Amino acid sequence: MNSKNKRKEKDIRNLLLKGYEVDNQNETNKFDFVVNNFKGPKDSLYEGGKWKIHVLLPENYPYKSPSIGFLNKIYHPNVDENSGSVCLDVINQSWSPLYELTHIFDVFLPQLLLYPNPKDPLNSEAADMLLKTPKQYEEKVKNYVKIYAKDESYVSENKNFEKKNDNNNNNSNNDLKNATGNNNLTIKKEENEKNNEEKDKKDSGGNNNEKNIIGEEKNNENNINEEEEEEFSSILSKPSDIEDNDDDESMN
Repeated sequence: MNSKNKRKEKDIRNLLLKGYEVDNQNETNKFDFVVNNFKGPKDSLYEGGKWKIHVLLPENYPYKSPSIGFLNKIYHPNVDENSGSVCLDVINQSWSPLYELTHIFDVFLPQLLLYPNPKDPLNSEAADMLLKTPKQYEEKVKNYVKIYAKDESYVSENKNFEKKNDNNNNNSNNDLKNATGNNNLTIKKEENEKNNEEKDKKDSGGNNNEKNIIGEEKNNENNINEEEEEEFSSILSKPSDIEDNDDDESMN
């Protein structure tokens, strides 16, 4: 096996290690193949799409760039809508043997979809629409993704993600309700304790007043008794004085 073929096989192997599905549909040329699962980059108009990319490695690869083309339709200024061929400077003009196939799928193609160049178009209609009516362009791109490149796994993942978010929101709402209920119980408990304390204070104050009144009544009774005793004593002392006076008179 010559060194060029070794390099080709190495680059294909690296694609497989990166998780790309390589389908060799040409039995006579193993370097003519399809990558089945190139996905639109996140946060782009092409997110949620999955394309099959045809790859042909030329005889003198890596010194000559590979041929790259989209097999299912994509609406993009720099991709021919009918043939799927790509207008990308780094592949067509400034290719270097230092680049590998993983660079194309991990960097170059995602950058192409994220940053279209309407000034060097292969699809003039798309380029013109992007420049003049960008909202209409965005709608058409997304419509093409839904019709020609819908990624079922992406749809399933997003449904699961939305379902998980709904569950998390429901759990958060339940936690909030429980926390609110617990707070209400705590507040009610504190109010009851406060009311009981005030009631105890009132009862305690009432008992003290009652005790004071009873004490005052007892003091009044004692004072009355003392006064009566003094008056009684004074009355008892008077007859004695009278008797003394009578004795004195009889002696005289």
